[in-house]
This record gives sequence, structure tokens and C-alpha cells, in this order.
Amino acid sequence: CQVESVKTVDNIEAIGAVDGIDVLFIGPFDLSASMGKPGQFDDPEVADALERAEAGIRASGKPLGGILRPGDSLAAMVERGYGLMISASDATLLRDAALADLKTARG
Repeated sequence: CQVESVKTVDNIEAIGAVDGIDVLFIGPFDLSASMGKPGQFDDPEVADALERAEAGIRASGKPLGGILRPGDSLAAMVERGYGLMISASDATLLRDAALADLKTARG
């Protein structure tokens, strides 16, 4: 189950109680974008939403998952209780591939 809006964060404990949900995965980029602050992870409101999501998921007893965001580390995520971590997104992989193709074409 993906956590990508403040409404989801506000209801995280109830969502975590649903039978059959195996993991709660925080999408930090989508969460910040849903708040009108895409990628602004240092913004106090975004930081608070991320912290509340992490705490709510830990309290639910469900595994905590997420994607590495700028300024974070996999080690820090493990310390905060993450059990499922992704180090790249589809958007960053596509961007990197496009940049590599452009470099080849110009080369």
C-alpha cells in the first residue's frame, strides 16, 4: 500500500489495520507533490508528514518501505525502521538513460 498523500498519512493506522496489507510504502516525491511542494523535503510541513508517516507505520506493526530521497541514506532509513528500500525511481532511471543517449549522440 503506497502512502502518497496527507490524507493517507492522517489515516495510516487505520490503513495499516486492514487485513492483507503486507507493507506500507512511503512515496516521498508523490507525498511532497500532493502538498504542492514537490521534492521540498526540508520544508517543515513535508518533513512533518514524512515523520508522521514513518511513526504511524511503525506503530501499525506493518513493514515500512520507501525510496531513498536526496539527503538521506540507506543506513539512516534502516535506523528509522525501513525494511524495504528502493534506491532509484522510474523517473530517475529514465532521466539517466536519456542523458546517456544524449551524450552518445553528441559524442
